[in-house]
This record gives sequence, structure tokens and C-alpha cells, in this order.
Amino acid sequence: MTVVLIVNFIVSAALILGGAMMRKCADNPEDRSIGFHTARAMAGQEQWHFANKKCGRLWLILGSVFLALTLADIMAVIPNVSESFGKATQLLLLIMQVSGMFIAVAFTEWQLRKKFGNTST
Repeated sequence: MTVVLIVNFIVSAALILGGAMMRKCADNPEDRSIGFHTARAMAGQEQWHFANKKCGRLWLILGSVFLALTLADIMAVIPNVSESFGKATQLLLLIMQVSGMFIAVAFTEWQLRKKFGNTST
């Protein structure tokens, strides 16, 4: 259970840090080394800015929610249940984190397509 718990903290922190970096890098048109790198997002400065602000915000929110859920799981659930149930809740949380990360990327791509059309060349 400890390993999955550590991984949950790392994934939550990565979402928060990644979201903050995307939002910061969205305003820097010269440096595209960090950010939302898809063909549609890289098609122009406006798309780059939109994608990084949108996905960065989603990742910040998701990372914060998942970090809070991880802490709540540690404090409320794990001490009062069996070890196997604690492992199951931590694994479920990890699956939700990874799924949320990919859903945020897919949602951002959908928003790019909706706002800018098929500009990915």
C-alpha cells in the first residue's frame, strides 16, 4: 500500500506542477520546450496560448482534487479498514488520476478543434 500511496502523491504533484508550468509557458511565445505539444496546439500562437491555459487549468484542478483525495484516504479510510481495502482505494485513486490526465488532454484537443477548426497541418 505504501508504494501506491507514494505514487499517488507523485502523480498529484506532477499534475499540479505540469499545470502550473503549462499556464506559465503559455505566455512565452519564444520558448515552446514545455507545454501542450500537439499538432493542433502548435499550429499558431493563439492555439498554443489557448491549449496551455485550458489544459494547465484542468491539470491544476485535477491535481489539487486528487491530492486532497489522497490525503483524505490516508486520514479517514486507511486507518479504519483492512489493508486490502486500503490498497484497493489507493489503486482506484491512481487509475482515476491517470484517466483524468488523459481526459484533460482529450478535452483540450476537442476544445481546440471546436474553437479553431481543423488547423493542424
